[in-house]
Amino acid sequence: MDDLEFTIDKLRSGEIFFFAGSGISYASNLPSAYVILKHTVNAFLPASIPMKEKENICSRIQPEVFYESVIGMTQTYESLHIWQSLHKGMQNRHHIRCEPSLSHLFIAEYSINNHLPIITTNFDSMFEQACELLGINYKLLLPTDDPYTIDSNSLCICKIHGSIQDNQDMYSPQSLWTTMTQITTVNTKWIEYICNVMNNKHLCFVGYSGRDIDLFPYLSEAPNKIGAKRIVWVNRFDGDHSDNASKACNAIRVHKWPSELFESSLDLVDVSKHPKKYTASNQDSNLKKLLDHLENELVKMDLLSDPEKELLYCVLLAKIGNYRKAHKYAIDIEKNKLSNLTRHLNKYLLLLTCARLSHEISRYESCRAYAFKVLQILSDRSKYDVNVELQARCLLSEALRMGIPNDIYFIQPKRLGDYMYVFYVAGYFNYVAVINNIKMRLHGLKYIELRPETQHELIEHRIRYYALIQSAIGSPQRGWNRYAKQFLIRRWDDIKEMSHRVGYSAGIANAGKFKYRLIPSEKTRNESANIYNLTTSATGSELIVRNEADQLLRDKEFDKCRIKFIEYSDMAKKSGNVLNEIKGFIGYAYSNYMEGNLPLLPEPLKNRYNRLVNLVEARRWKEHFMYIDRAVLNSTRNT
Repeated sequence: MDDLEFTIDKLRSGEIFFFAGSGISYASNLPSAYVILKHTVNAFLPASIPMKEKENICSRIQPEVFYESVIGMTQTYESLHIWQSLHKGMQNRHHIRCEPSLSHLFIAEYSINNHLPIITTNFDSMFEQACELLGINYKLLLPTDDPYTIDSNSLCICKIHGSIQDNQDMYSPQSLWTTMTQITTVNTKWIEYICNVMNNKHLCFVGYSGRDIDLFPYLSEAPNKIGAKRIVWVNRFDGDHSDNASKACNAIRVHKWPSELFESSLDLVDVSKHPKKYTASNQDSNLKKLLDHLENELVKMDLLSDPEKELLYCVLLAKIGNYRKAHKYAIDIEKNKLSNLTRHLNKYLLLLTCARLSHEISRYESCRAYAFKVLQILSDRSKYDVNVELQARCLLSEALRMGIPNDIYFIQPKRLGDYMYVFYVAGYFNYVAVINNIKMRLHGLKYIELRPETQHELIEHRIRYYALIQSAIGSPQRGWNRYAKQFLIRRWDDIKEMSHRVGYSAGIANAGKFKYRLIPSEKTRNESANIYNLTTSATGSELIVRNEADQLLRDKEFDKCRIKFIEYSDMAKKSGNVLNEIKGFIGYAYSNYMEGNLPLLPEPLKNRYNRLVNLVEARRWKEHFMYIDRAVLNSTRNT
């Protein structure tokens, strides 16, 4: 029995329940998430930004990354105004017909016949409308609802990322999970519920990409971890993300579009036949008018001032990994328009962004200076914000840590002062952790009550601390002490679990990145790489490639290793991360050193390397570059 026959057989016996993604709504004349994002970006970015640049941001950024930035700056769900185009009432007012597809109708009727829930991440109301057309009594459940209220008397539509309308058909943007924090936070009760159903039924993904960090990793492991039934996945598998995800979870793969499977199953499964619907020719025109109307309304709300729109543009450039351009833009705003930012929260965001971008392009002294500037402003009690202070203190620690020449291939003989400085930085990290805890206690705040960005920064502070410890006690080249290795693996697992709890996607990926250096694993590498790709983290993606180069170096595959180090450098050049670009060249030279090749760096790479070392703001790094230049690169033999 092949996969298609198996799936149809399980449909006949009612042994499949459905998890639907946005792909099944394409035929319903609904605007896509990309189209809604495009109109929202156009409303919020400065009018001076060329349309081509706005489209570039839309095509590269994950929508949840964008909406997290916008909601953070506006502090209101009104910024989701254009999502109202999915609401049936709004569509009716603009004479737009968006109707359930065959997939919606089939899944709804099949599910009620077999007393099964529908699980979906879709915001739209197509399943509800399908139930109304079919005369099915249904119940809508949202992410915060208790799944164990599900009963067999009605069809339960479980919208685990929220719904555009509530049970009274009212527009409800506050229920939409549109930020990375929301779609990363583990929703334990829903995962447990779905896994329980998987014990007896096959979970079937339709129109789903498998990119959700809060759900898919746990559901995909259920067949192996808890002995649940195998997953079924319906898709054409044209090399998209679901292609790889379906293979990773060993799914039963049905190479058809969901509508094709359902149409061919109508005579085999106890489900009604439904006539095909044809969209009126003017529907696209009416939909565009609605989107333009909502965009104009959003502009008139004036949720961000012009300088704040420029700051948002700067933040988005950083989010898509264009650190050099974002840094230049941020510095210009800070020098010329800081006083024009009327909201204190966005003034602090600008200064913290300047600090973080200085860090990304290897200007660590500037990073520290901007963090200090934030603390100086906060000394005025009328402008005080404990969340901002906690973030700024963490950045002070990071600026110190990045001044230590770590994760390098040519080891410079250590002086007493070097050991003392590492000890000082580690102590400073602990000092900041203590001070931050005291500040939280003084303000009566628990960790979970902090703003998401502060929670994330505190986790990142912990990651940086253990990264410092890890680099001090070993490296992929020097090896690891067995007990220290076990200790660090436990710490990375703890940090990963904590990051899942609070929705910090970068924390999950970063913990995996450092754990990979201790125990290289394809699963760990792929998980981190997928998150970095999802969140368009340039530095994270660069370090995944660097980890691969390190592994090839350990395996003495020198030709492949050198190719990876150059790929690493080229990626860093594109983003503006100077230190990563330099480390790629040093890794290339070290590969030649290990193989016994001279010169260690070809002349073009050496010239490029020499230009870059002057751009790093960190005294100890400059001293280390001088050592490499003197003792290694200009040597006539391998020493």
